[in-house]
Amino acid sequence: MPSGVPVGLCGEMAGNPIDAMALVALGFRSLSMSAQSVGPVRQMIRSIDLSVLAPYVLELLARGTGGMRQKLAAFARDHGVMIG
Repeated sequence: MPSGVPVGLCGEMAGNPIDAMALVALGFRSLSMSAQSVGPVRQMIRSIDLSVLAPYVLELLARGTGGMRQKLAAFARDHGVMIG
């Protein structure tokens, strides 16, 4: 983080592998979730290449076209990301 201040997120969004993909791509490194979500999110994180995902997510945000979950699901499918 540029300012050196860690930021975390707690909530249902962090427990959804697709949503967590976006959060991790944006720089979140501390995610809090229910116990049943830990396995699937951990599996997703271990299977992503952030050097590819992060620029893709930033490009989606810059375009502002919406439908980000569908685009991330397609990215996961095309790049072998385990989303459950």
